[in-house]
Amino acid sequence: MTTESTSNIASRQSSHSNASTGEGASIDPWIIWVTFRRCWVWAVPIGLVIGTIGAVMVLKSFQPEYTARYIVAANQNWVLYKGINEAPRDLAASEKTWVIDHPGVIQAVMGDQTVCKAPSLADPTTRETNLRKNLSVAGAGTKDKMMIKYTDTDRDAAAAVCNAVVAEYLQRRAEFDGTQSRRLISVIEKQIDELDVEISAKEAEVRQYEVEAQGFSSNNQVSVIEDQSQTSRLRELIDQRFELEQQISLIEQDLESIEAGENPLAVISGDLLEEMDEQDFTPPRSMVKKRLVTRPVLDQAIGQHRKVVTQKGVVDRHQAALIAIKADRRFGPGYVGIQETEDLLVTAQSELDRLMDSVKDEVRQELEQQFEAQYQQDLEDEGKELERLEDAWAKNRDLQIKNASKSSAGQRELVVKRLQFDLGRRKRQLEMVNNEYQIEGDKRSKRVNDSWDVDKHVNHLAMLRERYAAAEQRLDAIKTESENMSRVQPIAAATPPTKPNEEVPTKKLAMVALAGFCVPFGLGLLWELHTKRITDSHHIEALAVAPVIGELARAPRASGARQSRGRRVFEESVDSLRANLALSQDTRTARTFCIASSMSGEGKSTAASQLAISLAKSSGKTVLIIDADLRCPDQHDIFGLALEPGLSDVVGEKSTLDDAINRELGDLIHILPAGRLKSSPHRILTTEAVQDLIAQCMEEYEYVIFDSAPILAAGETLAIAAVVDSTLMCVMRDVTRTDSVLRSTRRLEAAGANIVGTIFSGVTPSKYVYRYGDYKYSNLVS
Repeated sequence: MTTESTSNIASRQSSHSNASTGEGASIDPWIIWVTFRRCWVWAVPIGLVIGTIGAVMVLKSFQPEYTARYIVAANQNWVLYKGINEAPRDLAASEKTWVIDHPGVIQAVMGDQTVCKAPSLADPTTRETNLRKNLSVAGAGTKDKMMIKYTDTDRDAAAAVCNAVVAEYLQRRAEFDGTQSRRLISVIEKQIDELDVEISAKEAEVRQYEVEAQGFSSNNQVSVIEDQSQTSRLRELIDQRFELEQQISLIEQDLESIEAGENPLAVISGDLLEEMDEQDFTPPRSMVKKRLVTRPVLDQAIGQHRKVVTQKGVVDRHQAALIAIKADRRFGPGYVGIQETEDLLVTAQSELDRLMDSVKDEVRQELEQQFEAQYQQDLEDEGKELERLEDAWAKNRDLQIKNASKSSAGQRELVVKRLQFDLGRRKRQLEMVNNEYQIEGDKRSKRVNDSWDVDKHVNHLAMLRERYAAAEQRLDAIKTESENMSRVQPIAAATPPTKPNEEVPTKKLAMVALAGFCVPFGLGLLWELHTKRITDSHHIEALAVAPVIGELARAPRASGARQSRGRRVFEESVDSLRANLALSQDTRTARTFCIASSMSGEGKSTAASQLAISLAKSSGKTVLIIDADLRCPDQHDIFGLALEPGLSDVVGEKSTLDDAINRELGDLIHILPAGRLKSSPHRILTTEAVQDLIAQCMEEYEYVIFDSAPILAAGETLAIAAVVDSTLMCVMRDVTRTDSVLRSTRRLEAAGANIVGTIFSGVTPSKYVYRYGDYKYSNLVS
């Protein structure tokens, strides 16, 4: 064995070690199809039975659920003053906290023993959890309507719980609205009392100034001739200042009540959510760049051009033909065909160079178009990604607001921030109104210089009277509208639903049935993962054993048509294997081959017989097939010959080699059958016996092919593999296991065998054609 072969064996052993430890292992999705193909016969009926049993159990345990619905609406009615008792803009969003999270509503419903008889509330330990879980709030078509739903297995209980929840909610809501109205009325009445005292004092002060002015009276003021528009503006400022002062007072009372813990629940208003929504999304920096047509990229694209690829194929064919002629022993160095092939190769290479220069500009233009299109597509994808990020940012912000509003501490903090924000804004507005009023008053004072002192006090008195009238009107409006209904009014009470949410649990049935159907396939998949069968030639390459030297299509049936597609593809795959052996550096000079496999049923006998036929047809020389599988011979059955005399008689010196060889098939194929085994094959198939046998065969035959016994089951194959020129390892698709190949390879290498390649057999004709193509003959010749 050469030094190069020794190094290859060492590298393979290292790869075997890595493969055995599972380094770089991954699950191939192809194993799912392999599992289905191997297991469907028994897995389908078992899966149907398991799925049916699971579906029956689901049906037996199924309890239909009923959902009762109660519809309420925002109260849009008003008696005389619109906007005093303003209804929420989005009822479902603003009232959800009152219905589900209000502790008073939940505790009151849980304290009702009649309601607690519902199946979902029967267990005290899970009563509150089930109540919140089965209770939901949603819109009812428009923003001013809200639907409150409750789900239970009892239709009457579902309606009873839903009505009880809504009744408690409406009562709590009405109490809260009444409390707010009373607080506001109290604030305004206090302001009216203060204004009454201030107006009395100001009237006395004005009378004193009129007396001191000697005849100047409030009925003869210069202010009578002031501009009507200025007077109107001053009144508007007075109203605004009065309104702002009331709002500031209310906000300060709310802050004091929250700090004192008197406010039981702070509700987040839509205004605060809108203010928090004013935050903007900051997009990341763009990372899209346009590719440039560089020299390596251009050269690679030119090499992949259709015309260039075609011309390269012409060059490769001439090169292959030249190599084949030089390697053929029938032609000497002066053979005319060598020079002609070399001339054709030079011409094809020149044409290839010319084509590569001619398509350069065309390829460059195509690449620029492709890169521009890719650049535009990347910009579009980046825009979509930015939209997705912005949506995710908005959802995260909304989730934070929602989570904060669910907890009393977070809700209180948000409400306090909102009230503080409103308080600051109202104070700034009041300051602006006072400044404008001061400016307007200064303008007005310039027109009443003769009686400034009197007019100033009179105007102040008029302003106080106007504020008093506005406060009384506001108080009257609040008292009038507070007697009206609450902000939320019922529309349709919940009634026992007539139909369950689901007549049959279709989705659950489908999921359970599908899961049960997949159980046997899952077990089959686990078994396939455990056995680790080889399903593709790439798996062999991943094992780093001997490389795949050829793939054999699945052998056609003997009864099939002679010119069928399957037979043609099979013969083509055998011829490709023979060509690879003839042109490979490791096997072009080999004359003796051992076809081995890990276990029986992996296609070695078929590969040995068909490879011998292909070698004989291509070379025109006689090929000898030796059936060395003495325990379970096949070659005599394949060719329809007698079993004995055979190999066992020759090595046992009971028959000569010339007498044991069967020549009934003609001059191309001779068969040495296995013979009838009469003693242990280990005793008769020794290394020395195999060497003597090969020496006798090589005197008459150009090629000798051994059909050996399985390596793991019969050790005599190692004696043959150690003597022959080349050993080919057979692997059958979906049959051979990974560990079997690794163990067989280690045994062969330890015995000193020259493993030149692996034959991957059992490939379906369609798979073979898909990988290598199908090139039919114009006229089929037998």
